[in-house]
Amino acid sequence: MGKVLQTKISESIEILKSHKSKVDNYKSSKRLDSLLLLKRNDYSRLEDLAIELEISVTTLRRWLNRYKSVGLTTFLKKETRNGPYSIITPEIHEGLKKRLSDPDNPFNGFWDAQNWIQETYGVEVNYKSLWKHITTKLDGRLKIPRKSHIKKDPQTKEAFLKLPTTLAQVRDSLNKDNYDSINLYFQDESRFGLMTLVGSCLSAIGVRPKVHYQHKFANTYLWGSYSPINGDSFVWEINGVDTTIFEHYLEEFSKQNAREYKIIVIDNARFHACQNIEIPDNIYLLRIPPYTPELNLCEQVWQYIKQHGIFIKKLS
Repeated sequence: MGKVLQTKISESIEILKSHKSKVDNYKSSKRLDSLLLLKRNDYSRLEDLAIELEISVTTLRRWLNRYKSVGLTTFLKKETRNGPYSIITPEIHEGLKKRLSDPDNPFNGFWDAQNWIQETYGVEVNYKSLWKHITTKLDGRLKIPRKSHIKKDPQTKEAFLKLPTTLAQVRDSLNKDNYDSINLYFQDESRFGLMTLVGSCLSAIGVRPKVHYQHKFANTYLWGSYSPINGDSFVWEINGVDTTIFEHYLEEFSKQNAREYKIIVIDNARFHACQNIEIPDNIYLLRIPPYTPELNLCEQVWQYIKQHGIFIKKLS
């Protein structure tokens, strides 16, 4: 059996009709209908009245409790929202889009974006709604950031980014009778290894499973040069990094398409010192500024290989 209605309506039917003729919004009119039907004693059960008004029982119960606590005048007013908002306004959307597109000023998490909205726009946004908006409308994701050294000089980075000018100068100074083409490469080294890891096991609560484990580690180094212009590459697998290996690497690289003049971008690793090594005639070394590994595109190649486990499969 449904819950019996026991709410007493203090206003007369005439007063309720007078208020209904003056309201200008659907929700207030609907609330007055609930009071009128109760005053007329047309319904004795909460469920029946909710069906007549086409609202849920929970909403009807909330309306009646509010009427009893604040009276008719306040009951008809629009309720002030105390909790966080779930709607992202166009202004906030554009602000989030701009902030998410700035690699130098990322959010530390969705909670940080939530706090930023409150500080910038004075609006408290619901966390779940914000997460859904960022991931679906703005294609935002949590990512591991690239580390940027505090000693990095922005001016030297800007100067290096004028690379096309430098390449043009090198090309114009070449003896074109000695070379058929000129190409740009980014060179780097990276260690690849295998290490025994213990994963998860399924067991009952309170039971700590045991597995056999043998600590084993294997690794090697890849020396690689990759051209963003035509996709050419030259890769060595060798165990170690030092100046002697670097010299031999350049020597072997120079033999690949020997009539191609190779401009190779390298970092400032200690074993890249060129004072006591012989650099082949068809190779020109160009260093990136200190503390700017992100300028070496070869880093992205290593990251892709490690993420997809391409070379690890070979080691295993």
